[in-house]
This record gives sequence, structure tokens and C-alpha cells, in this order.
Amino acid sequence: MEFGSFHPGVLDYQRDSLLRLLSLGGLTSLRGKRVIEIGGNGDLAVSKTLYEWSGTRVTVVTPDPELHEDAMEEEKIVLVLRGAEDTGLADESVDVIYGSAVLEHVLEYRRMFAECFRLLRSGGHLLLQGGPHWHSRVGHHLFV
Repeated sequence: MEFGSFHPGVLDYQRDSLLRLLSLGGLTSLRGKRVIEIGGNGDLAVSKTLYEWSGTRVTVVTPDPELHEDAMEEEKIVLVLRGAEDTGLADESVDVIYGSAVLEHVLEYRRMFAECFRLLRSGGHLLLQGGPHWHSRVGHHLFV
């Protein structure tokens, strides 16, 4: 695989899920691919890693600007302040949609998946993961 190092700040579970999901998706390179990260961690370390692997801007879709306002790097990351259920992005405009520990934050799964499939180009990859090891029915968000 062509995937290089990880940006500082990528947590172990993020690194492991990213590599596992890329492998399961059969992706050997992200070079030149249009990538969206749903959610994004606070310092955007995963998005910065995806940027370095793809060589193109990465779009982060999140409804929470406070987590990201100090981490923006204009040439690398585009921030879309919306939910994953309605991104406002163009049809068939994305090659890869990735999200780590994101599913437990989604209230309307059907709308989110419909939106993801609307965004994906033919042959695109949807790589989502839910609930990190520390979630619980009362501690972290869990809507299912």
C-alpha cells in the first residue's frame, strides 16, 4: 500500500480503523481521489493524514465548528458545517467517504446513508465506523 505515516494526533483506534477499512475497501492509493471525512477529530489529524495520502483537499462534514475552528489549514481542509444527513455537496462528487467513531452521533441513519450514496461516484468507497471502545448507553452518544 502507498499509505505513508500518520499525522500527529491520530489516535490508535482511528489509525487501526482507517487502515482496516481501506484494506477492506481494496484501496491501494488515495492519490488524486476526492475525500470526505464525516465528523473529524478536534485537531483534524485524520483529515490531514487523508490529505497527505491523497494529495488533494479533504472536506470535513461536521455540524460542530467549535471542535475545528483552531485547526483549519485552508490549503488542506475544507470545512462544511452541516450534518451528514444533508451536506449540500454535489451529486457524485466524491471517491471516498470516511468516518471513524461517527455512527453513534447520527440520528437519521437512512438519510445519512442516502446522502453518502448520492455523493459517491461510481466505484466509490463508503468507509464508516461506529462507537469507539469507550462508548456506553449512558456515557457517550448512542442513538441506536
